Amino acid sequence: MPEHLDEMARRVLLTLWNKGPAMPVELAAQCYSFPDEVAPTLKSLEQAGLVEVQPVTRSGVGGSLVYLSDQGRHLVKVNLLASSSTTSPSSGSGGTS
Repeated sequence: MPEHLDEMARRVLLTLWNKGPAMPVELAAQCYSFPDEVAPTLKSLEQAGLVEVQPVTRSGVGGSLVYLSDQGRHLVKVNLLASSSTTSPSSGSGGTS
């Protein structure tokens, strides 16, 4: 688990927690960023074991879908939601399924 998560990594993890699995381009849009800016963060999060990236094919078009791993869900629940709830009392429902 990384010692320090930058702002982009926090936004990606919280977006996956709140919205569920997403394609990298969807994550970029949700984070108000460009796919090329999110790609290094996704690679770092995947290497740290916080997200899983799985290839998908829809109508012959390939891409990938990003999921929170068990470790990523734990990190968000224990660290990120606790810190965001102190700054924002109206935080999301918490990605429970």
